Amino acid sequence: MFGGTKVPNGVSSGAPPASAGPFAAALVWHERRTEHPLVHPFILRDRTVLGANVATVGASLGMLSLLYFFNLFAQSAATLDHGAVSVIAALVPFVASMALCAVLAHWLGHRIGPQVPVVVGLLLMVAGFWMLSRTSSATTNADLVIPLALSGMTRSALV
Repeated sequence: MFGGTKVPNGVSSGAPPASAGPFAAALVWHERRTEHPLVHPFILRDRTVLGANVATVGASLGMLSLLYFFNLFAQSAATLDHGAVSVIAALVPFVASMALCAVLAHWLGHRIGPQVPVVVGLLLMVAGFWMLSRTSSATTNADLVIPLALSGMTRSALV
């Protein structure tokens, strides 16, 4: 749980996450009454802008999580028992697919518009993350090639 604390007796406290609610409500209250809000309300009423922002935030959080947790997973001696060079080698499909698909996504974006590459990219991201969620201590670097390649294609399609 984000922001939760665990006391010595093992009981978790949800006070930090629960305190975010009143602060968020105070921010919304203040933003609705100020002359120059941080985010203008008409931006949130445009479905295209709202959808693009939600998709971008979701994809960015997914990619950030992928790079952070993959690093922890791959360097853990309890799971893969490999060093830093092996981690870099395992990320080659991610980087290579991102570089190769960037050219294709750019070309498709000019030919048919940005909607199709973005939607396909988001679907590939979901598929890649679902496959990565199935990893275990028996997972090898070869098992990570397809999910990481799918995730790399996603990033190039969204940029």
